[in-house]
Amino acid sequence: VSIGLDDVQIDEVDLAVGSWGDCDGFSGTDPTFGAAYNYSNAGYVGITGLKITTIIVNGQIGIDVGSPSATDGVAGLYAGVQYAAGCPNCTTVVAINFEENLTLTMASMSGQVELGTAKTLGDGQELGDIYVGGVSATIYKDSYVHILAH
Repeated sequence: VSIGLDDVQIDEVDLAVGSWGDCDGFSGTDPTFGAAYNYSNAGYVGITGLKITTIIVNGQIGIDVGSPSATDGVAGLYAGVQYAAGCPNCTTVVAINFEENLTLTMASMSGQVELGTAKTLGDGQELGDIYVGGVSATIYKDSYVHILAH
């Protein structure tokens, strides 16, 4: 799929909660002090009350999705991810290619940065406010992003 974006404008994005986390926590050993730690419960980080105003996007992107076989030339590129035991072709690759320079401008972004024990956040672990204004970014032609799943 090839998508051309010519002065695509989004007036406002208003999102109550955007979070990322780990539902089963983590444990291990501190590399500096050697002490064991165990954070075995879920934890999340994100933004509440996220508001983004006036986003304008220009450029062209291509999106392709596939599952490589063992004979494809990319076998070594994703070694250890592509061929899981018992599932030689279970990795799906999403390839996003920027076919020309993609420019993005954003008037402002604001919200509250938080930690939480649930993906909905809101349990009082506020880290502070975030505000960014007048953003202009360019992703250069022939840049790409690969997203893998296995």
